[in-house]
Amino acid sequence: MTYPELLAALGYPEQNAEAEQIYLDAQRTGELFRKPDLTRLSTLFFELADELAAAAEEIEGSEVWLSYMNLLRLSLLALPDNKIPLLPPKEGERARNLAPILALASLTEGAEREMTARGIGKEMQASVMRAYYRMVCAHREQFGFLALRPLHFFWSRHYLRPDIYKLGSLEFEITRMPAGDGLFVSQKTGEQVALRHARLEAGAYCGTVPLRGGEEGEPRTLPEEEYTPVAFSGDEILSVHIPQGARVDPDTCRRSFAEALAFFKDHYPERQIRAFFCRSWLMDPELADVLPEGANILAFQRLFLRYPTPANGREVFTFVHPQPFSSYEELPENTTLMRGLKRRYLEGRPIYLYAGLIPLGDEE
Repeated sequence: MTYPELLAALGYPEQNAEAEQIYLDAQRTGELFRKPDLTRLSTLFFELADELAAAAEEIEGSEVWLSYMNLLRLSLLALPDNKIPLLPPKEGERARNLAPILALASLTEGAEREMTARGIGKEMQASVMRAYYRMVCAHREQFGFLALRPLHFFWSRHYLRPDIYKLGSLEFEITRMPAGDGLFVSQKTGEQVALRHARLEAGAYCGTVPLRGGEEGEPRTLPEEEYTPVAFSGDEILSVHIPQGARVDPDTCRRSFAEALAFFKDHYPERQIRAFFCRSWLMDPELADVLPEGANILAFQRLFLRYPTPANGREVFTFVHPQPFSSYEELPENTTLMRGLKRRYLEGRPIYLYAGLIPLGDEE
C-alpha cells in the first residue's frame, strides 16, 4: 500500500513529503508493521488495559490501521503537528480512536530511560506517565468514549522527551522564551516594557509593544544600559501549567515554585533558568470582571509581571467548553466562571491570552 493509498483509506485529506518519507522508510525496514506493544498497558492505563488490548487486536488485523498506528508512533517526535496525519476522534470507531494511544504506549520506555539517567526516581517517573491515563479519562468524561483529543496527543511529546513535571500543585516545563519575546525593566524608573520581535541592535533593545489581543503597538527602543531583561528571546525558563482542579492560592504556588527550583537544579543542572513563565487565558487581567474579588486565580495572576501575547480570543473554550457549539447562546452556565465568560462573549468582549514572568534573582 502506498502512502497516498493509506491516506485515501483513512479519509485524510492532505499529503506532505515529510510524513511520506517516514512512511517509506518504515515500510522498507518493517517498522510500519510492528505489532502494538501490550506490555505496558496495565501500568499506564490501569482498568482501561483490556479495552486497549481488544483495540490492539483489531488494529493488528488491519493493514490500514496498523500502518496508521506506526506512522503516528514514528512521526510524533520527528514532525510538527501540522505534518502528522492524525485523525480526529469519532465515536464508535475503536481502531481510529485508540491507535494514537497505542502509538504513545510504545514510546514511553525511552522517556523512563532518560529520567533514570538524570537520577529521577520511580515515583516521579510514574507521576509523569500517569498523564496519559488522565488525558484518556478526560476525553471519556467530556465526550463519552475513549480517545485522545488531538491537543493531548501532540501535548504528549512533553512527557516523552520528557521536559515537564508535576511538582506540588503545578506542572513545570523546562523550555525557552518564545522567539522575539522580551520583558524589560528600567533600572531608573521601574517601568516594565514588553516587546515583540525583540532584538538587540547597536546597544538597544528594539521591537514593538504588544497590545491586548495580540495587536501590534508602537515601536520602542530601550537603551541597554538602562533596561534590564527579565527574560529575553531564547532564555531558559520554567513554563508553569495549571492542571485541572489544581490549587492555585499563593502559598500553595510558592511551595510548588520552591520545589520546582530544587528539582531542576538537581536533575537539570546544565540549564540556566532565568524566570518562571506562564502563558494562558487564565492570566488575562479582565478575569477580574468574571471572578469574585479574592479568587485564587486573580491572586495567581498577580504573582507575575504580565503582558499581552498574540491570541484569537477563543483559547478559553479549549478548556472550559471543548464541545463544539455554533453560538455563544449555547454556552453552559454551570459555574460563576462559565456565567461570566458567556456574558462577556455575548457582549463581544473576549478573554485573551496573556503571558507573565516571575524573575529569578540571585536569591531566587
